[in-house]
Amino acid sequence: MSKQDTSLVLSHEELCAITGRSRYRAQTRALARTGISYRLRPDGFPLVSRTHFEAIMGSDTGNPALSIIEPNWSALDATQTHPA
Repeated sequence: MSKQDTSLVLSHEELCAITGRSRYRAQTRALARTGISYRLRPDGFPLVSRTHFEAIMGSDTGNPALSIIEPNWSALDATQTHPA
């Protein structure tokens, strides 16, 4: 896994690939049109959370926090009692 993959925010190169734009203002317009949330650094660079982007794109990152938790249905079946 590269350093880029472990960063909390998307890199400039990744934003260029996603938006098709290289200038910060053009990137923010493209991000806004696609519904991707971002914050601006003081220099105008759009910061996009990697987890937000992956969640929007439906990426399975193997992050347990993003997995769906389901009840243990077999435990419910085994303890089912009927009142007399």
